[in-house]
Amino acid sequence: MMTLPKFDLPIIHNSIIFNNLSLVQDLISCGIDPNMRNNYRDTPLHYACYYNSIDVVKFLLTLDGIDINAQNKVENTPLHEACRKNNQEIIKILLGFRTINISIRNNQSVTPSDMARDLEGPCHIISFKPIKSLYD
Repeated sequence: MMTLPKFDLPIIHNSIIFNNLSLVQDLISCGIDPNMRNNYRDTPLHYACYYNSIDVVKFLLTLDGIDINAQNKVENTPLHEACRKNNQEIIKILLGFRTINISIRNNQSVTPSDMARDLEGPCHIISFKPIKSLYD
């Protein structure tokens, strides 16, 4: 696994922190696994949802085999991460996929909709009903 010494992160995860879509695309085209995990078991999709990298999320979701329901070390899914950061556009994108599982509970037995309800911002009003997919 290629990592950056300072952060001990796979380079694909680090490129997402800096919202570098072209580097993410290049890494994937060179054979980097789009479901690669870091030490906390986060996938690139977890990072893109957490860091509000909308274009990276859209790109990753076009890839065959991307695990939209992957759970990290604390059992959060990418949807949990988007809700945790109140990233509404990403939440809407994720809810557009028929394969999204909105009822997955993390290690504290919290669902993404539980997280959204606890936020003070407007994210709490999202209904969490899967919508007709634009991507399937």
